[in-house]
Amino acid sequence: MSSLFSEDALVEQPAIALFAGLGWETSNCFDEKFGENSTLGRETSSEVVLLPRLLPMPTAKLETVGRET
Repeated sequence: MSSLFSEDALVEQPAIALFAGLGWETSNCFDEKFGENSTLGRETSSEVVLLPRLLPMPTAKLETVGRET
């Protein structure tokens, strides 16, 4: 049973809902695998920018993000 006052309930789930509401794809990668055949395309957990997912972003989407900030 999860606590109503856990980091997951108070921080992670609201953040996931926010990003999903903005149209972002979300993933639960608690058990992420690294290296070849990795879950998110990273070699180690120190790679904080997910380049395989960022690089194919359409220019129009980048412009939209710039206007919203």
